[in-house]
Amino acid sequence: MGTWDDSLKLYALASETERYWDELNAKLFLARYELTKLLLSLDSETEKYAQIKEELKKVEILYQDVLLQIRFTYSYSGRGENPFSVEEEWENKP
Repeated sequence: MGTWDDSLKLYALASETERYWDELNAKLFLARYELTKLLLSLDSETEKYAQIKEELKKVEILYQDVLLQIRFTYSYSGRGENPFSVEEEWENKP
C-alpha cells in the first residue's frame, strides 16, 4: 500500500498534467482564432494565404488532439463536467 507521500506526489503530478493540457488548449485555441482572422484578411490567390492556411490546418489537428485528451481525462476522472463550456459559448455566440 502506498504512503501518504506517494499519494501526494501522484496528486501533484495529476494537477501539473491537467494544467499542462489546459494551457496548451488555450494557446492552440487562440492560435486558431488569430490564424483564422489573418486568413480572412488575405487574398486567397496569394502564397501567404496558402502558407497561413497550411499552418491553420496543423494547429487545428493539434487542437483537436488536445481536446480529445482533455475529454478523456475529464471523463476518466468521473467529473462529468464539460471543460469546454466557455470555449463553446464563445464560438457559438452570434
